Amino acid sequence: MSNITVFTTVFGNTDPLHEPASAGGARFVCFTDQQIRSSKWEIVQMPPQAAPTRAARMMKTLSHKTVDTEWSLWIDANFTLMVEPEKLLKYGEFVNFIHRDRTRISDEAREIIRLRKAMPDATMRQLAAYQADGFDTKASPQRALSCNGVILRHHTPQVVALNELWAAEIDKHTLRDQMSLDYCAWKLGFEISRWPGLHDRNPYFQHKHYRRPTNDY
Repeated sequence: MSNITVFTTVFGNTDPLHEPASAGGARFVCFTDQQIRSSKWEIVQMPPQAAPTRAARMMKTLSHKTVDTEWSLWIDANFTLMVEPEKLLKYGEFVNFIHRDRTRISDEAREIIRLRKAMPDATMRQLAAYQADGFDTKASPQRALSCNGVILRHHTPQVVALNELWAAEIDKHTLRDQMSLDYCAWKLGFEISRWPGLHDRNPYFQHKHYRRPTNDY
């Protein structure tokens, strides 16, 4: 039996589920409140979510609680896995993409506000709190921003601590997980590893963009 679970969520009117091109021996689990059929994903039916984005974020961040295997691979439903998951374990204990367009959460905050993905006042409060703590300041700017569509995690104590702090920051501030992850890693002195390439140009995952509904912030 494989020691990795690939998991995703489909809550509310959001991305359709994609079948992986190669499953290997891993378990593939989709948590959903929709009526979905799949030949490769195990569908775990959930009750309708009053706040689907928040529910998905908590399951995503707290991977060590969502699945019971040593490793997990979170994959947004708009990605297709093209290789056996076991081939990815060599990349590190916590692996995601570097952001294609931005390097700083200060720039991310402005984009979140422009796209109306979170309330402006909450977004700016979050940014101000992180900068007051010394993260992404004018004197010491952030040099790489995470892109969290696909995350590999080895559930070591250090990764569990990062997961827990990340979930707490999302609960405290906005639901935009790219605003909080790099701050949490910096706070804990944890170095995130990166996938080769970018989220839309890489050897392991295919990405398809969909127009998503407004978030429940």
